[in-house]
Amino acid sequence: SSNSKPAAARHSYTRKLMCKQCFIINFEEEVHIFIQQTQIIKGDSEIVIGVSGGKDSSVLLTVLYNLVKNHKDCYPNTKLFMLAIDEGIAGYRKESLDVVKSLQQKFNLPLEILSFKERYNRTLDELVRTLHTDVEDTTLACSYCGILRRQSLSAGAKLISSKALVATGHNADDQAETVLLNLIRGDFQKLKRCVDPLTDLHVGNPKIKPFAHQSQKDIVLYAHFNQVQYFSTECPYAVTAQRGVARRYIQKMSRQEPRCSLNIQDFVSGFKRGEQIVEIKECAQCGAPLSGTMCQSCMIKEAKNAADLKKVLK
Repeated sequence: SSNSKPAAARHSYTRKLMCKQCFIINFEEEVHIFIQQTQIIKGDSEIVIGVSGGKDSSVLLTVLYNLVKNHKDCYPNTKLFMLAIDEGIAGYRKESLDVVKSLQQKFNLPLEILSFKERYNRTLDELVRTLHTDVEDTTLACSYCGILRRQSLSAGAKLISSKALVATGHNADDQAETVLLNLIRGDFQKLKRCVDPLTDLHVGNPKIKPFAHQSQKDIVLYAHFNQVQYFSTECPYAVTAQRGVARRYIQKMSRQEPRCSLNIQDFVSGFKRGEQIVEIKECAQCGAPLSGTMCQSCMIKEAKNAADLKKVLK
């Protein structure tokens, strides 16, 4: 921590210890720098924030509101709007929409709510009943819901403004999960597209992901330290979704490699840019194939201490 206050958290990627206030400031600055580097938001952008009442979108709303307020030089004419989708999930969506309405009063931003029932003549619950799927197999519900939610967000944004950007709270872990799912499904087209922080540039309203490089853990900590109100119950349909398997895997790997989610995204980005694979040469000492200057077996052989040995695996 940079001051005399006690350290309250460790940053997910840098592992740096920070007090609550420094953590909040640092988090907002990281998002601001990411937006400036990727140019996903311009000074006069109209941004429709997809809000669900959950932690990611509630924190996104809070952070974007603060950035527009505190960085007037970078976002002089940026306008923010809120858009919520009511899928019609009993015992879940009404409660989360109450949080959305409470946030709307706090920030005093325009709010639009679109419902599946009005747009598609059936709620998600009704759609699932039509399929006759039992609760154990709810993966289909997530697939249908994803299709209709994406379309509803686009339609809602268009209602607000023809040139508005749709901002969603997808974080680095969500992005990494999507990469894994597309790999498993062999969906090459979606794999190429899924890590972009700005998509659908030439069709309707572009989508942006300002949290693409923020970890789920840091978002939760920000919400906790900054007392962001959110609805924490998980969607009843999300329990058995395929994504949950990818999520648990990434959480497990992140304990060993903190930058796991960023590395997965970087890999796909490098792959898309067509970065050249390093040419394999021969080790001058033992003739083994190598991509660096000395092969790892020779480095182990010549290592004099623990520090030398650690260099081998870097």
